[in-house]
Amino acid sequence: MRPMLAITRYTLLEAARNRLFGVLVIGLFCVTGLAQFAGELAITETRQVQGAIAGMALRLFGVLVTSLCVITAMAREFNDGTIEVLIALPFSRTVYVLGKLGGFICLSLAVAALLCLPLLLYAAPFQVGVWGVSLVCELFIVTALGLFFVLALGSVTRP
Repeated sequence: MRPMLAITRYTLLEAARNRLFGVLVIGLFCVTGLAQFAGELAITETRQVQGAIAGMALRLFGVLVTSLCVITAMAREFNDGTIEVLIALPFSRTVYVLGKLGGFICLSLAVAALLCLPLLLYAAPFQVGVWGVSLVCELFIVTALGLFFVLALGSVTRP
């Protein structure tokens, strides 16, 4: 259990050091600006139009950022040879995969929580909560599939 938690912790540290949250904050400002602009173009139901545009853009942005984070982190481990060192340690590969998956799932939760914040400007908290739960589920699926495909088709991401 301890090696799995250590791998999870270092996965989250790697995401923080890669400035993922800085990219998310910049994206949030861009999406909020896009929603404000769309609201100025709307003739009626301005808040609903802003909420719909912001929700669509934030969902797309969240999925792209999360999938790129998972794929590039795993590809970097293959290219740097880190995975060979980790596999040589005295724990099973299942512990490694579950540790990475746990780290990426925690990362997905943080991304979804951060992406829900701008929607509170345009929608009720209950609606934002439902949208956030569906985003978390979508990010979990994207994370698990990204990890699976990088491990199963490792030669695709390596030159």
